[in-house]
Amino acid sequence: VVYHDTSLTGLSIAQEAGIGISFRPTRSWLIAAEINWLDWKNALSEATLHASNPDNQQVPQKLELVSNLDWRDQYVLAAGVAYQWSDRMTIRLGYNYGRNPIPKETMNPVLAATSSRTYSLGLSQYFGEQWDLSACVYYQPTVKVTYTNAQLPFGANTDNRLESIVAQITLTRRW
Repeated sequence: VVYHDTSLTGLSIAQEAGIGISFRPTRSWLIAAEINWLDWKNALSEATLHASNPDNQQVPQKLELVSNLDWRDQYVLAAGVAYQWSDRMTIRLGYNYGRNPIPKETMNPVLAATSSRTYSLGLSQYFGEQWDLSACVYYQPTVKVTYTNAQLPFGANTDNRLESIVAQITLTRRW
C-alpha cells in the first residue's frame, strides 16, 4: 500500500546557548574552546506520522502513528587550534564531543544514531584583499547503537550505525 499524502510533525530545531573563550599565546597561534547546551528535550519529545490517500481503498484511509522520542538535552564541548603558517596561510585542527541525546528505547531509523566525537582539519589560503580558499575535512568515527524500540516493528537488538567523512571547499570573494 502506498499512501500518497504523508507528513511528519513534532520535529523542531533545538534552542541553543553557549559560551566560548579564545586566546593567542603568540601571534601565530590561536587556541579556542566552547561549551554549548542544546535543548533537545523540548524540541524532540514526540513525533507524529500522518498518512492519507492510499492507493488501496480496502485499507485505513487515514493513519496516525505517534512515536515518543524523549530526547535528552545535550552539552557539546569543542576545542580547536589555528596556526598561522604565513601571512597568507592558516592551518586549523578541531575536536568536538557531545553525548548522543537519543535514548536507546526511542531510537529509530529516521532519527538515527548520532556520533559523539568529530575531528576536523582545515586549511585557508588568502589571495590578496578579496579572495581566499578554504578546505576542511570532518571525520566522525563509527558509532553503533543496538536498541529495542517497542513502538517499532523491528524487533529486539536492532542496529543503527553511523560513520562519516565530509570534505568541504569554499572560495570566498569579499566585495
